[in-house]
Amino acid sequence: MPARNNRDIIGGLALCILGLFVGSYAWFNYDLGSIRTMGPGMFPMAVGYLLAIFGLLTIIPALMRPGAMPEIKWRSLAAILGGIAAFALSIRTIGAAPAIVLLTLISSRADSRLGIVGALILSILLTVLIVIIFRYALGIPLAMFRNPL
Repeated sequence: MPARNNRDIIGGLALCILGLFVGSYAWFNYDLGSIRTMGPGMFPMAVGYLLAIFGLLTIIPALMRPGAMPEIKWRSLAAILGGIAAFALSIRTIGAAPAIVLLTLISSRADSRLGIVGALILSILLTVLIVIIFRYALGIPLAMFRNPL
């Protein structure tokens, strides 16, 4: 049995699963319309199925290439998922600006090269950038700060 590039196989499978889920969800839950008058489900369905095709195009050549099994870095995985969870749980209660700071500070622990001072500077810059983009450039009424009490 030939060696396989497991990293690309796993990545391709993830793309296939995500693409099939998004495409099928859009197909069954949104109005697709027609090619002439596209409905709100046409674009997500097309993107989902294209993502699944790209996943297959990643898997097929990976079956013929050698590669090692990727090592999972649990600390990085926990930091990234923890940052996303903190953002999702806090944006409605304390607002977007503190939620972005939480997301950045927790996610920055995934890599040990960025110290706490660098993470604080990064979180402040990202928060300012988000305020400029969403509030002023796009005009989206996003609550930047909220009182949780």
